[in-house]
Amino acid sequence: VNLHYASYLSNGSCVETSRCKNHETPCAFQLGGQQALPSWQLAAASMRPGEVCWICSPPSYAYGPQGVPRKVPGNETMWFCLELNFARAPGTVKFSNDLQEAMLEAEKHME
Repeated sequence: VNLHYASYLSNGSCVETSRCKNHETPCAFQLGGQQALPSWQLAAASMRPGEVCWICSPPSYAYGPQGVPRKVPGNETMWFCLELNFARAPGTVKFSNDLQEAMLEAEKHME
């Protein structure tokens, strides 16, 4: 899946967003993988492209007791705003150990 996000502490402070002033950097991850938070996995699995949702995530589905040093305290309940750009079936994404081949594949998907 490919989505835009904004992360907030329970006090409303923005921690991070994929949309910053002059550039946008969406997040991409495979559903069922280990790259994304459990709360993001669950939300993205139920979303349709173009949909925006707000989720309140308990620590066990966010950053847990360890938090994120200098950004998110341990055991913090987080709020996330997610906007699903698109989703692709896993079979449409290729994996490669060759950097040039991987970059060409990535460019094809970005188009």
